[in-house]
Amino acid sequence: MAYTPGNTGTKLDENFENDLLAIADTRLVLGNWYAECVMNGRSLPDFAAILGMCTSNYGHTRAIYQFLAAHGHDYAHLERGRDAAAICSMNILDEAPAGWEDFIVSTWLTELATWMLASGFLKHEDRAIAGIAKKDWRGNIFPSQICSGLVPDHRRRQEAIRTVPEIVRETFSDCFAVVRPGDRKRPRA
Repeated sequence: MAYTPGNTGTKLDENFENDLLAIADTRLVLGNWYAECVMNGRSLPDFAAILGMCTSNYGHTRAIYQFLAAHGHDYAHLERGRDAAAICSMNILDEAPAGWEDFIVSTWLTELATWMLASGFLKHEDRAIAGIAKKDWRGNIFPSQICSGLVPDHRRRQEAIRTVPEIVRETFSDCFAVVRPGDRKRPRA
């Protein structure tokens, strides 16, 4: 049963709308990353975990798109009608991961950064948005816990963990930036 937010059809604040689009679009692209990389899993539990994270991200995306549709957006356009330049995802997802460790670190950092943005809505006046933020938090617990288990051996896991500060230091200035509608962005391949 779908929840219909109160005051449907009302225009949302532009910054609020942009934040919701950033969360939803990042979740969409991240879900696509998981779907694309699922076959790189090392075992059946890896496959199951990655598919679970994929569908969770798609679910979060659709919940936000449904909320936006209730406030004047076209759901079909949000989900399938925009080209790559109109997607407002985090820059870290613009390039495919270079390897398994890069995939794990990039998805983990993206999950955390997206949660940080979504957590601002935990006490939102509209319970639909507060509920979406709470579900986003619950959905983020599993990827954070599973990431260390997806890097198979201890040496490689420690190497991946050591590279996190380096990756953040090198790319923090723009990798988590969210491209807003109307901003110029290179198209995804």
